[in-house]
Amino acid sequence: MSKRIAQVNTLVKRAEGQLKSAKDNYWKAAKLAIVEFEASGNLGPCQCILDSFNHADRKGVVKRSGYITWLASFGPIILHKDDMKKLVKDKSDNAVELNVKGALRTPFWDLSANNDEELLFKSDDIWKAVNNIVKRFSKENASAEDEAATKSLTQVINLVKANAPDLVS
Repeated sequence: MSKRIAQVNTLVKRAEGQLKSAKDNYWKAAKLAIVEFEASGNLGPCQCILDSFNHADRKGVVKRSGYITWLASFGPIILHKDDMKKLVKDKSDNAVELNVKGALRTPFWDLSANNDEELLFKSDDIWKAVNNIVKRFSKENASAEDEAATKSLTQVINLVKANAPDLVS
């Protein structure tokens, strides 16, 4: 593993944990990743950053769309046609020529779509959100105002137990 790849991994982990400096850390990691791609053709560091956006997007720190657009604008890097979460090298005749100097001068968030970004989620994400609702209304200081509220909470608890038993203690 090259020193740049190790640096990308370190910066991505730091970005996920420190929201205040996440934007700067993602930018540093993105620049290192595209330089690594230029040097070795390795998309791993670029993919590592893309994968981490699942965490960062929820916090409103950076946008996945801007990063994908940045990669595609400054190099032959696109999303896989069958797996929109995976980066691949564009080998087509109309592939963008790698322009690292341009990429290093253009922060990827400048290329973000406004607010119409696709929300990617898994069934686990839904059940975790539902379970958070159950926890909120199951606290000791929470009390239902009527029987219908108690019945609704019980139904939701049973749904979580049936569909995501590992979330219920």
